[in-house]
Amino acid sequence: MAAAVFICLINLRGVNSDDMNEYVSYRLESICCCSVTDWEGGHYPLTMHFSEDYPSKPPKCKFQPGFFHPNVYPSGTVCLSILNEDSGWRPAITVKQILVGIQDLLDQPNPDDPAQTDGYQLYMQDTVEYKRRVKQQAKQYPALL
Repeated sequence: MAAAVFICLINLRGVNSDDMNEYVSYRLESICCCSVTDWEGGHYPLTMHFSEDYPSKPPKCKFQPGFFHPNVYPSGTVCLSILNEDSGWRPAITVKQILVGIQDLLDQPNPDDPAQTDGYQLYMQDTVEYKRRVKQQAKQYPALL
């Protein structure tokens, strides 16, 4: 078991950080957001799956199905440009950069690349309700401490 510091402590299971080129799938115990956002207090389970083609192809990053966010598909798959193997992915992108990108995406959705209808429509049309839903979701994913 390895550990990494990323704004909060993130525990990695089954990962040898010196050998990320092997076929690896692991689960981050949590990804948490800065304490000054609507996502405050939540620790969101995220799975990163590295195929045999990594780093030529990006890992697949998923929250739990049904995760509420404009840029997360109903399946939980994260829609982020740097994870798109046809456009934004580069083999030099690090796991830390991916995690920072996902963390930033949570608080700053990309309205030009929506992945779910409910999250997108609320984000664009009803900011108060969108923020309420985000805070409600944070309570569904309490800290693991």
